[in-house]
Amino acid sequence: RRRSMSEESLREMVTDLRSELARPHDLDEPTRAALHELAQEVQAALDRPPGTEPLSVLALRRRLEDRVRELEASHPRLAATLGNIVDTLAFYGL
Repeated sequence: RRRSMSEESLREMVTDLRSELARPHDLDEPTRAALHELAQEVQAALDRPPGTEPLSVLALRRRLEDRVRELEASHPRLAATLGNIVDTLAFYGL
């Protein structure tokens, strides 16, 4: 199946998020684990077979938005990466 521009950009953003999480941060382990889980959920939404019921992307977007707000002051780079994922999901109506 052919990938759309939105899928390609989201995949790149998930890769960026994972590489950002691999860098040393002063993130506590529950936050780091939650961010890895969010990255996996976005990946799962992208990898679902065509025609299958989409995961609740709206709920996922809300959780991502919550993390952006939590990290804005302490980890602006991570917050920006998450914000880009949220914006892309919203832009493409996901």
